Amino acid sequence: MKKQKQLSLIGIVPAIALITFVSACATERSGVASSNVQSYLVQSGFKVKPAATPPQRKRLQSLPEHQFTVVRQHGENFYVWADKPNNRLYCGNEQAYQNYKESRKARREREEGAITWIEEPRGVPVTVFYGWAPFREW
Repeated sequence: MKKQKQLSLIGIVPAIALITFVSACATERSGVASSNVQSYLVQSGFKVKPAATPPQRKRLQSLPEHQFTVVRQHGENFYVWADKPNNRLYCGNEQAYQNYKESRKARREREEGAITWIEEPRGVPVTVFYGWAPFREW
């Protein structure tokens, strides 16, 4: 009887270890995907700023997740991406946005679904975007 209990425990321990390992890998992969997007944004020329005031934090939380939002300011389009978990806003001009798209396409990461592409964006005209300095000044 003792041998049966020992044998069944021997089978359970590796199974538990395997489940724990697979769970850890899945968690790590989602964290890496998010940080990859942020790295690509910065490498492409996007600037990042924290949401420092209550109106900025509120607006940041209302932006769509994993999508670009186009903001038209002083006749120029800017592409913003909300990093809600870290309470930050990434902002880039047309060139940074094009750089980002090319980088993502080259690495075939578009299929991962980290960003929803806006094929024909229409900017929202604003002078000041919820207290952030004009994007050109970033």
